[in-house]
Amino acid sequence: MPAKRNYLANQEEIKMPKMGLYRNISVFFAVFTVMLVVAIFLMFYNQGTIIISASEKSINLDLSVEVRPGATTQTTSDGNNILPGTVNTWQQVVTSTFNILSTKTIQSDTIVGTIKIVNNSNKDQKLVKTTQLQAENNVIVRTNDSVTVPAGGSVNVDVYPKDSAQFSDIAVGNLKIIKLDPALQSKIYGEVVATLSASPHEVKALASSDLARAKQEMMAKVIEAAKLDKGLTDKDIVSAEITSVTSDKQIGDIGDTFNVTVQATVKQLSLDQNQLADLINKKVEGMDWSGFITSSVDMNSIKYEVVDPNYAGDVLVKVKYSLLAKPNENNSLFDKANFTGKTVDEVKAYLEQSDLVKKVEVYVSPYWKKTLPKQASKIKITIQ
Repeated sequence: MPAKRNYLANQEEIKMPKMGLYRNISVFFAVFTVMLVVAIFLMFYNQGTIIISASEKSINLDLSVEVRPGATTQTTSDGNNILPGTVNTWQQVVTSTFNILSTKTIQSDTIVGTIKIVNNSNKDQKLVKTTQLQAENNVIVRTNDSVTVPAGGSVNVDVYPKDSAQFSDIAVGNLKIIKLDPALQSKIYGEVVATLSASPHEVKALASSDLARAKQEMMAKVIEAAKLDKGLTDKDIVSAEITSVTSDKQIGDIGDTFNVTVQATVKQLSLDQNQLADLINKKVEGMDWSGFITSSVDMNSIKYEVVDPNYAGDVLVKVKYSLLAKPNENNSLFDKANFTGKTVDEVKAYLEQSDLVKKVEVYVSPYWKKTLPKQASKIKITIQ
């Protein structure tokens, strides 16, 4: 019996190494298969993630409104928006001084230039038109206007030759006021700041363009004066229509400045802000905001411009307002088709050129992939 047991034990020892070998081979193939599957998966696996920090954009809009006292809020069939309101009307008179910008060429027998009259005394000094002043070369010129020179101050005045035939150029220097009290001649005198020339030369002279410019600028001055007189603010709607313009100089008159007085009809409009807000919100809601998230309109930032103060008996006003719009995932800028197969740098360059994007982060998985997937379904976009 013992001999038989030994035989069987020997047989077991022979079989055990073969079974271990088979097991090792099986494990090797199993691990190899898993690694192969993982390698193949990673070879074909590709995911892309784009994280976008979007910017809010201010959208400026406007709405034309007819202000009609006693009307009801409505939008007519032809698209006109009508709002009820009150209109206060009054007359405003404003005077202002403007510089003459136009010039003309004159001969020496008229104006030869402009001088400065200096008054170093302690009293104002009046000088009548044609006051005579003498230069060091004894040439005499006359003032073209009456002036009052304030004590300790000076004024400019145009001069012309007393005798055109005897006139010669007067260089920079002082002029003596001939008929002034000799005791004052050292304190009150003329000063030539640029050569007075006998040759034809250019001087400033009032032209129609100067008057047109003044009239245009006077519109704002009238509205400013009206608001100041009535205690109005920038939020009040004020319009002005100039009905008359007068000037202290005629076309062609020589001088540096001119005074303009205008009379204007001023209108102050009052609107119901709630009704205006409803009208604006309806317009905003009717617009296509696909791809954007919009904020509500800030009624405190609304500005008004009177387009026509006499529009078929009403007042036509342009209402200017703004709102903030931020792109969302439905914006065409973020269409995934724009990014398929693109490199990280290409995606960033495309998005960062838009003012709707503040910052872009792009991630590709696995990390060694150089481009985003060619399938849009494998790209994830997050808008912040």
